[in-house]
Amino acid sequence: MLQALLSRGDRRLSHLLELTRHFGDSIGSYRRAFKQLQGQLPDLDYYVFADWPIDQVLPWSHLQGPLPQGTLEKHLQEAIALF
Repeated sequence: MLQALLSRGDRRLSHLLELTRHFGDSIGSYRRAFKQLQGQLPDLDYYVFADWPIDQVLPWSHLQGPLPQGTLEKHLQEAIALF
């Protein structure tokens, strides 16, 4: 769950990361920081469990990797078809 939070997070999580570090940088620290920032951030489920549309601009969309976007979308569709 923590990996999804960090990989899907955006600049709104910067204060959460600061608080977490201040609280001890553990899983419990993340929970404590999220609780303290309740109402200032989207719910944890937004970051972790939301099904984002394929055309949504993501925090890392400006980065260019070795695979073009079309290839990534093709792999996603193939992975979804397995379930």
